[in-house]
Amino acid sequence: MNRNQKAVAERELSGYDNLRDSTLQWKSDVAFFQDELHFLKDLLNKYFMLLIKTESLKYIKELDRDVCRAIDCCAIINEKVDLHLKNVNVIIALASEPQFSIWEEHDSVRSQIRVFVSYFRDLKQKMYRVTSRMLDHEKLRLFLRAMCNDREPGYPPL
Repeated sequence: MNRNQKAVAERELSGYDNLRDSTLQWKSDVAFFQDELHFLKDLLNKYFMLLIKTESLKYIKELDRDVCRAIDCCAIINEKVDLHLKNVNVIIALASEPQFSIWEEHDSVRSQIRVFVSYFRDLKQKMYRVTSRMLDHEKLRLFLRAMCNDREPGYPPL
């Protein structure tokens, strides 16, 4: 291998190291999203179910369905990141010839992660809006109940 070929090979390995580094970062991000989604699911199932009225149940069920869908999607992405990391590590270990397919795979996984992150953010915003609305309604109900109980004698009930 001449000097020029060696320089090209080192540059390619450096590029593969960057692929591995970004894939390891994705792995960490996906683990965070999985934890976050399980927290949201627990929050919905353990706490919000106790607070809600029947009219809000459809919103909670919809959120729960969306969280379950996100958990499934996150698991699929996690498998793809694991496979991609394995492929990158094999290429680095073998110091093999340039693998254009690994770059395509990397771009594909990156694109899927971007779509998932957007979905995840939308889901959290939706959850915040729905739960804020429910909690505001519950606070108003409790406030009105307290106002009715604190009224001076002689006033008609609300």
